[in-house]
Amino acid sequence: MTACPRCSAAVTQKTYAGVDLAECSRCQGLFASPAVVASLAESTELRGALHAAIPSLSPQRDPGAKYLHCPSCDKLMNRKVFGRVSGIIVDVCRDHGVWFDGGELGAVLDFIDRGGLAKAKRRDEEDRVEAQHAQKAALVRERLREAMETSPRHRGFGDDRPIRAQRVLDFVEDLYLIFG
Repeated sequence: MTACPRCSAAVTQKTYAGVDLAECSRCQGLFASPAVVASLAESTELRGALHAAIPSLSPQRDPGAKYLHCPSCDKLMNRKVFGRVSGIIVDVCRDHGVWFDGGELGAVLDFIDRGGLAKAKRRDEEDRVEAQHAQKAALVRERLREAMETSPRHRGFGDDRPIRAQRVLDFVEDLYLIFG
């Protein structure tokens, strides 16, 4: 690592609270390996020590979306909202780590400490369960439609048959949404 992906200034290895990071000498951006990011998510003590040790900066809002090159491999990094709901956009190299612009790492540590990652994980699980329920309801709805289309027409059903079939479909979908 030699140049900052944001401002092209020199990037040097620094150790804060026992955590190895690459830091830009000009914009104070920090690059953390995937292992470091994972350990920060798991350890309250490490987050606290690191938060106290890193330079205290306010995150700067980038006026435009600019994709940065990974300081390790020079490939374009992906821009992601950390933890899906934090509002903090970080630059991620899948293989080498996460680039935090000046002040972003402190904001991410605050987000984690406020329970943001746990909340995001619960939200992901709720979304997954909701998607499963919707998929089950769609499958039942399709099977009912097929059954209605292939069943022989009987006298007495008249014109209200499609309306009654739709009511049955709506009822089954409601049951899946309520009871899973």
